[in-house]
Amino acid sequence: MAQKDNEGTVGVEVIANLLKITPRRVQQLSNEGIIPRASRGKYKLITAVWGYIDYLKQLNLDNNQPDDLKEVNLRIAKHKAALMELEVSEKSGELVKVEQVIATWSRIFTLIKQSAMAMPTRLVPELLRAENVNKATQIAKEHIENFLNEHSDIELIIDDADTSSDRGNTERLEDSAEQSTTTT
Repeated sequence: MAQKDNEGTVGVEVIANLLKITPRRVQQLSNEGIIPRASRGKYKLITAVWGYIDYLKQLNLDNNQPDDLKEVNLRIAKHKAALMELEVSEKSGELVKVEQVIATWSRIFTLIKQSAMAMPTRLVPELLRAENVNKATQIAKEHIENFLNEHSDIELIIDDADTSSDRGNTERLEDSAEQSTTTT
């Protein structure tokens, strides 16, 4: 039987054997405030056991959080599914990269600007031959309407951002722009 002194305390070896831990671990838990120390190297038996039981309960609560783990796993699964959907959308052509869209629209606006800047050289001679202001206005409206109609039919193809496909895309846009400048 464990040796108790008159104050109801026992030594570190007795506590260690009872709790199935090392004496050093008893001292560590005492320093952490888990197992209260009565005096140097002495512990009250009941408070030491209760302190250790409370410590183990808290450890079990901290480590046994299935709801949190399920929630984290669910969030991970949702993010993986969303990522897979984005990849499928990109591969099927439903989703394009912002850089590709910006580059394509930049080429389109450049070609439209070039075509618009060429309009005065075609338009001014006709305006000078106009008999009156109404006829000149009618000619200008026709040129503008033709310009807008021709540029509304530009084929918008967004390819991968590599240089070969950009070159092909630019050629398609330039062909469309050339058609619009030659027909007006």
